[in-house]
Amino acid sequence: MDEPSDDIGIVIDIKNEFAFVEVEKTQNCSNCKMKSLCFNKGNEKTIFKIENRLNAEIGDKISFLIEPQIRILSFALIYLLPIFILIATYIIFRFAIKLSENLAILASIISLPISFIFLKYIDKMFAKKGLINPKMINKFEE
Repeated sequence: MDEPSDDIGIVIDIKNEFAFVEVEKTQNCSNCKMKSLCFNKGNEKTIFKIENRLNAEIGDKISFLIEPQIRILSFALIYLLPIFILIATYIIFRFAIKLSENLAILASIISLPISFIFLKYIDKMFAKKGLINPKMINKFEE
């Protein structure tokens, strides 16, 4: 059976009904802007807590699936949220607060780093609440 090109990890620990799977960054990760939701800053590996549906054991190589809606949500947060905040800031400062166009543009530009700080907070919240919930789909026999 051929291995999929991504979403593969090694089981490094088992606790109760969960496997802790260490995943290395792949070539696909290097170009992905959503990697911050999977990997800690600068780390080449991350660990996912995955329900051990396949009775995997320590050292087993498994493949897993991250639900498409989580990938889409990640995309929306990372790409669309900063743009939304940029535009919303301009509209608020230009029309609601009635600042000049130049000041509204400046406020919009200043809002970009703030949106990235907000994204970092959301990222930590996702990790803390376990909202990225991969599912084990295959165990590879060596």
